[in-house]
Amino acid sequence: DLSLKYLNRMPDDWHLFVRTEADLPLAKKEELLKILEDKYGWKIDWSKKKIIEGPIRSYHAGFNPTNLERCLRDGFMTV
Repeated sequence: DLSLKYLNRMPDDWHLFVRTEADLPLAKKEELLKILEDKYGWKIDWSKKKIIEGPIRSYHAGFNPTNLERCLRDGFMTV
């Protein structure tokens, strides 16, 4: 949402961070589901507007797609 607002485009890797349809902005949900289906080969249940198959990782509440571990290992941060 913020990328669209300030940069007028989605990040190139946005699809990597989609775990469920709840991760998509409500205003663009249908449009983004269509892109996931057409461009990335995901399977969508259009009657329920839900993702059936496609995410590279299953949903996990503790998932955090940051580079913290790499930054700590490479010395860019200290704890």
